[in-house]
Amino acid sequence: MWTIDEESAKTYKKLEADYNRRVLSMTNNLQYVKNIGQAFNAHLDYVVAVRKLTKELLDSLNLPDRDEIASIAKRVRALETRLDDLDEQIEESKNQMINHQKQIRKFSQEMAELSKQLVDSE
Repeated sequence: MWTIDEESAKTYKKLEADYNRRVLSMTNNLQYVKNIGQAFNAHLDYVVAVRKLTKELLDSLNLPDRDEIASIAKRVRALETRLDDLDEQIEESKNQMINHQKQIRKFSQEMAELSKQLVDSE
């Protein structure tokens, strides 16, 4: 593992402090703030224009945009959840049917035994 000796650490800290002072001196003025604000506004205008053009292109090609795809994805997730719930209900119903069939078989056997006993007792 790489380690830093004390002298190198001091040199690094001094270099970092000098760098921070220079960055602060360049950025801590009104003109810099105005320029950055203008750059951000220009970028925002660009992003808005690109989104508008993209939407117009998608509309002209009759393709869905991001919001429509997100809406469809949300509906698909809801349908998947409903299908999962229905699968669970079907499985529960299947298990109940199997249990009912077993009970019916048992009841039929008991009825057959009772019928046989009745015939034998006559």
